Amino acid sequence: MRFKTILLVFLCTLFSPALNALAGWTGPTEVVAGRWGDDFGQFAFERGETSDAFPTIFAVSPDGEVAISEEPLLDRVQIFSSSGTLKDVIETPAYALTYDSKGDLFLAGQKLLKKFSPSGDLVWEKAATSFSELYVLDTGDVIAFDEDLNTYSRYQSNGTLISTSTSRPLELGIVDKHSLDSMDEITVQYPDRTFRFKGLYDTYVRDNSGNLNAIADKSVNKIDVYGKVIGRLSIPEGILGPPEVFNMETLPEFAAEYGNPVIAPNGDVYTWKKTESAYSIVKWTWRGGPAQ
Repeated sequence: MRFKTILLVFLCTLFSPALNALAGWTGPTEVVAGRWGDDFGQFAFERGETSDAFPTIFAVSPDGEVAISEEPLLDRVQIFSSSGTLKDVIETPAYALTYDSKGDLFLAGQKLLKKFSPSGDLVWEKAATSFSELYVLDTGDVIAFDEDLNTYSRYQSNGTLISTSTSRPLELGIVDKHSLDSMDEITVQYPDRTFRFKGLYDTYVRDNSGNLNAIADKSVNKIDVYGKVIGRLSIPEGILGPPEVFNMETLPEFAAEYGNPVIAPNGDVYTWKKTESAYSIVKWTWRGGPAQ
C-alpha cells in the first residue's frame, strides 16, 4: 500500500499542469474552448484504434488571435479573438499557418499558398509545392519550407516568389551542435545576434523580445543573449483522472492530454488540450523581460 501511495503522489506531481520551475511564465489559462463536432465553434474529432484525429495545427498572431486548422478531418480554419470569441471561419485546406506583424494570415495546403487579410478576405493565392512550415520575417517576406524536397521558398508579402534554396535562411537561425558528455554545445546564429549555450534541444524559436526559446519535446527554456536560461516551462503529458478510473498495477488513464509548445511572437507559450468531451487552446504568459 505504501508503494502505491508513493507512486500515485509521483504521477500526480509529474503530470501537474503548473510546472514552472523559474518565474518567467504563469499559467496555464484557457484561451479557446469548444466541444467536439462539425459546427462552427466546435472541433472535428475521429477516434482511432491507436490514435485519435483532431486539430493540432494552429498559429497565434501578435495580438493573440488564434487560427486553428482542422486538418486532416475538415478543410476548415477557425479564427478566434484573443478573448476566445469565434471571429471568422475560412473553408480551405491548411497544413501550415503563420501570421505577420499586421495580422495577415498565411496558409499552405494542397499545393497552394494563400494570404488572408485580418478581416478574413483572400488577398492572393499562389500555386506551390507541399509546404509543411511557414515563417514571416521582419521584412514581411514569407519563407515556406517543403520537407519532402528540403527546400526553402521566399516570397514577398505580395506573393511574388523571390528565390528557392536548399539552404536554411540565416533569418530562421543557423544551428551548429557539438556533442559533449551529457549534452550539446549549441550555437544559433541570426543576422544580428548569435546565441551560445548548452543543452539537449530540437527546435529554436526567437520571439519579439529578442530571446531564444529552445524546445525539447514538451519543454521550453527561454535563453537570453548571454546563453543564460531565464525561464523554464514543462508542458505536462496529461492530467490524471481520479484514482478510481485507473488500476495502480497498469498505466494510468489521462483525463486530459496536451500538445507540444507553440511560441507566440510575444514569447507566450500555447498548446492544445484534449479531453473526452472538449478541445481547447491554453497558454502560459511570459512575465519576464526582453533580451539586453
